[in-house]
Amino acid sequence: MTATHVNGISVLEDQPARSGISRTGVTVFYEQTRELLLENGQVVYGCLHCDYTNANQNSIRPHLKVHKPKAPALAKPHKEAPRTPLAAPANRTAPAAPVPAPRPANDTPRAAGDLASLNLGQLVDRAQQGEQLRRERDTARREAADWKQRALDERLRKEGWKDRALKAEGSQGWKERALKAEQTVAAVRQMVQL
Repeated sequence: MTATHVNGISVLEDQPARSGISRTGVTVFYEQTRELLLENGQVVYGCLHCDYTNANQNSIRPHLKVHKPKAPALAKPHKEAPRTPLAAPANRTAPAAPVPAPRPANDTPRAAGDLASLNLGQLVDRAQQGEQLRRERDTARREAADWKQRALDERLRKEGWKDRALKAEGSQGWKERALKAEQTVAAVRQMVQL
């Protein structure tokens, strides 16, 4: 809705204004600032959203703030919401019910991708929550790996008891064989000494 008349002079041509950062080979245009050619040959600049015009191109950009939506008031992160006192009991025998504290207007749940609308305190809180969740996840993973290893060890222990028992039975005669070997060695020593 750019202006169609400036000081009673009609606009002949309306095109995007060339920005000051254009250079050879690269032309950059402002999206919301329009270059208006008037009937008398004069060039003025106008706002894309309304009929505001000015001869100075640099006056249009500050004006664009009036078309920007108002941001919600941000609460200071270091201050907590005021706490409301407990409700007075209706009678002396009933316990007092806590009155929920009012939720600040800017503390509404937001979509995960809406970080631009958060204040610094809320961003820090989210970062701390993310770190806490990562620590808890890593701890849970370690514990799961430990339990998995314990279950494997227990299964091997239960499955391998028969093999170990059979080996132990086969080696039961080692004591008798060792005693017999000692007796043989003692007999040979006696024969040698004679």
